Amino acid sequence: MKLNLPDKVSIARRAYFSVGRQAPLENWPPRLRLPHGYDCVLTAYYDGSVPENNGMVVNIADVKPALAQAIAPLDCAMLTGNDEILKAPPSAENIVEFLWKRLPSQVEEGSLSRLILQVSSRLLIEKTPTIMRLTRKYEFAAAHRLCSPELNDEENATLYGKCSNLAGHGHNYGLEVTVEGTPDEAGFI
Repeated sequence: MKLNLPDKVSIARRAYFSVGRQAPLENWPPRLRLPHGYDCVLTAYYDGSVPENNGMVVNIADVKPALAQAIAPLDCAMLTGNDEILKAPPSAENIVEFLWKRLPSQVEEGSLSRLILQVSSRLLIEKTPTIMRLTRKYEFAAAHRLCSPELNDEENATLYGKCSNLAGHGHNYGLEVTVEGTPDEAGFI
C-alpha cells in the first residue's frame, strides 16, 4: 500500500542546556550586569522529502548526537569573558547564530530549516536560513463592564448577565511582540 505523503515534512528535536552570562556592555540593563543564567530549550527542525525505502526524512536518533555536540560548549558555561566560545557578546541572538553554524545543515534527507531557542517562558529566538526573529511574551489583566447607557441596571443585568456587574470584571490577556532583523554589534535585533 502506497501512502499519499506531502512533498515536504518537518521533524523537530529538542535539547536542553544551561548557560550563564554577565552583561559586558554599559548600555545593557543593570539587572543583566550581574552574573545570571538561563535554562534553555533548543528545538531544531529538519525538512525534507520522505523516501520510500524507510519512510523517514531523518532518523530522529541521528539528530540527538548532533544537537548534543552543538550545545556541548555552551552547557553550564559562563559565556561572558569566554571569547573562545561565542566570539561575540553573549546575547540570545548570538547564541542562536553560534548553534546554527555548529549544527549540520544536512542530516540524511533532511535540511536544517529552523532553530528556536527558548531562553525563558517569555523570550524566544527563531532562526531560519534567511531571517531571525525575537519574540517577547507579556501578560496583563484588564477590567471592564458591559452595559448600555440607555438601559437601567436591571435591564443591563438581564442583557449582559454577570458581565454588567457594577464593580466590573476582568480578563487576563497575553501579548506576543515579534521583531525581525539582523543582530547589531552588541548582539541584539
